[in-house]
Amino acid sequence: MLTGKTIALFIDVDNCGMQKEHYDNVIEQVAKMGEIVIGKVYGATERKHKQIIVDATNSGYTICLPMRVKKRNSKVFDNRIMCDVVEAILTNNKIDAVAVACGGGDLVYFYRLLKKYGVKVIACDNSDDETNALIDEVIDTGIVEKIKLPRPQPKRPAPVAKAPQPVVEEVAPSVAKEKEPVIAEVEEVLKVINQQPEKQEQPVVEETVAYQPQDDGDIIKKIEQIRNKPEQEEDELVAQIKKLLDEMKD
Repeated sequence: MLTGKTIALFIDVDNCGMQKEHYDNVIEQVAKMGEIVIGKVYGATERKHKQIIVDATNSGYTICLPMRVKKRNSKVFDNRIMCDVVEAILTNNKIDAVAVACGGGDLVYFYRLLKKYGVKVIACDNSDDETNALIDEVIDTGIVEKIKLPRPQPKRPAPVAKAPQPVVEEVAPSVAKEKEPVIAEVEEVLKVINQQPEKQEQPVVEETVAYQPQDDGDIIKKIEQIRNKPEQEEDELVAQIKKLLDEMKD
């Protein structure tokens, strides 16, 4: 740990998002490394940093208003610090260490310039690896960096396998309409057949009609009389005979 150094201190409370307790942590750690002969506080406002302003004023530090950017608390390096640091080491040859508490950034060229002048670098390790490699002593502000985790994706229910549907063959409407009455008629016939008891076959008996000579004698005589009439036509004769024969059957 560095000790007995003459230190120029530069704190960017705005871009670091510091509160009073974080500011006190920086002052306490740097004070153990040596004497703070120059101190500047950047981005402090009465509304948010009233206690820091009071303490910095009592310590004789310079208060610098927030820099001209649209987004405050963006944790970017306040480039005014570079100008003030270079001016401090060039105007005060007793400064052998510079403490910078600010937002992370690419400060490789800045820290190399300080080392070129033989100045020790005291800073937060919140930058890239190349920048952090040039730091001689680390300041712990006590600010916990919030890690942005990816938003959890909603769990989608597993797809449910559907049972295969039976394949139904479509019948043309016209064909279906034609088959409906036929099917209904067949079903009715089957119902009647199933309900009726089985019939035994009956022997066929041919009925014979006894010949009655007293009734048919007159008809035969009439036939003989018709046949004996030569003046009648043949077709008419045949027709009369058939008529008489039918009467005989009756």
